[in-house]
Amino acid sequence: MTKSLNETKVLAKPMILFLIPVIFASVLQSLGQVFGIIVVGQTLGVDSLAAISAFFPLFFF
Repeated sequence: MTKSLNETKVLAKPMILFLIPVIFASVLQSLGQVFGIIVVGQTLGVDSLAAISAFFPLFFF
């Protein structure tokens, strides 16, 4: 079963419309993490920054 080019184009538009907010949310989450690391590093010190870096993978589960 081969799909025609028109069927592929029909699927591409909804997929792109779905991916735009997902990419935007990912960028915002990354920027928030970067700013959080900067603030913690400047105010609380190296030990607190190390604790956040160790805890970072748990944010995604």
